[in-house]
Amino acid sequence: MAINSEVLKERLRDTFGTDSQETVGNKLSMTQGNVSKLLSGTQQPTLETVYHIAQTYGVSVDWLLGLTDEKRITHYSTKTTYASAVKTLMDLKNQGAKIEQIKEDHKIIIQADDILLFGLMKKALALEGADYELFHNWVDTKLSLFEDKRLLWKESWEERNIYLFTNEALPEINWIQFYEKAENKEKRLQGFFEPGESVF
Repeated sequence: MAINSEVLKERLRDTFGTDSQETVGNKLSMTQGNVSKLLSGTQQPTLETVYHIAQTYGVSVDWLLGLTDEKRITHYSTKTTYASAVKTLMDLKNQGAKIEQIKEDHKIIIQADDILLFGLMKKALALEGADYELFHNWVDTKLSLFEDKRLLWKESWEERNIYLFTNEALPEINWIQFYEKAENKEKRLQGFFEPGESVF
């Protein structure tokens, strides 16, 4: 099958976005001259190069080649099993999430009333939709701050803190501070604090 060079050129331009040819070359371990040839259509990429571009920029190989209009790769974690997914959903349910089964559509709808989870998901979805690399960098550097932070009861969160988790510009370290205050409140609600011990 011959590659449609016009479609490929257009989709490479879309993929590289505002990256300079030099930046693209650095990301793909190729010269700026080779990037220029790809973008002008004077050089056809090998399938290995197409695959490397797709992996680096988080787009579908089929989309690059004009075989589909689905741009993004759907990633499935190799760590998520059906057992771990059910345990996670049950953990959410036990923390107060509402889980509804729609039998005719074979769907499960989850409604979690947790403002920190809401804030993290809002940021994750915004970053993933805007820039695939930025999203993965955020997962590695910022989301990882919450690896050891268990879900809290919704009663632990103060209404006045809701603005915090709708403000994407606020550093995640501030979110950790509010988490710790909410965790202390949860402990008090559970009776873990000694009488007279201050929560905040």
